[in-house]
Amino acid sequence: MALSLSHRTFRFLIKALEKTLKAVSEQFYLKVATSFVNEIDLVATIETKKGPLYIRCNSETVRIRAREMLRREPDTLAWVETFTPDDVLWDVGSNIGVFTLYAGIVASTKVVALDPLPQNYATLTQNLALNGLTERVMPFCIAVSDETLVAPLHIPAQADTAGGAGCSFDSEYNNYGEILPSILTHPALGYSIDGFIETFELPFPTHIKVDIDGIQEKVILGAKKTLRDPRLKTIMIELQRNDVAMTKKANDIILGELEAADFSCFKIAPSSPESGTDRETSVTNNFFQRI
Repeated sequence: MALSLSHRTFRFLIKALEKTLKAVSEQFYLKVATSFVNEIDLVATIETKKGPLYIRCNSETVRIRAREMLRREPDTLAWVETFTPDDVLWDVGSNIGVFTLYAGIVASTKVVALDPLPQNYATLTQNLALNGLTERVMPFCIAVSDETLVAPLHIPAQADTAGGAGCSFDSEYNNYGEILPSILTHPALGYSIDGFIETFELPFPTHIKVDIDGIQEKVILGAKKTLRDPRLKTIMIELQRNDVAMTKKANDIILGELEAADFSCFKIAPSSPESGTDRETSVTNNFFQRI
């Protein structure tokens, strides 16, 4: 991410202040730094159709997610707005909770939020408390795959922060078949959607959102029973570009399984303001409903 001149200047001044405080003593620096962070207000307010929504901005990545929340994926927000208080959204790859929070605030929908990155889970739970959603949302720090297992979560540099994305569970490859340049790997617990529901008798999804990296097809393969249950109404899944052999194969599996479960695509939308709606060359958000 390119930094503006003002941002670079600000970082230079912060580093200079850090050096000055550390010259006094390490403990003095830590005392000042932690006191400052504890006292300042790091909460962004987003005005929604149903009132304010709050996001704790404990990293630059989260700040950008909060700033872009209402414009980055308008089609996904519009989809969420169709939910009712009787619905249950399973947010697979919830990150810090942008769509989980929107569903809880705007649609009063119950949510099961799933993300394996600890930094994201910590921020998500803080955001739920800020928005009074702890009774409506069930957050879990787990990965979703096609089976129950403990496997490595590979974390590249850009993902090692609150709001981070680009991790890969049980795989060393990114979305394009390239080795992921991980700086950190640690074990994570993974479940299939079918297995997680059956094991813990969790609220059954009426809507599922899948926005993860690397193993989208495994999420769908691990939800065959759920996909065929008539209580599930719609699915939104981010699909990678078809012009990459690895992702084309994954997309074919996903689309085949959804068709076999009687789901039909009713909208293809850009996954970001910079992308398009052509599955061949763009990352797309794909919306499916039961036929």
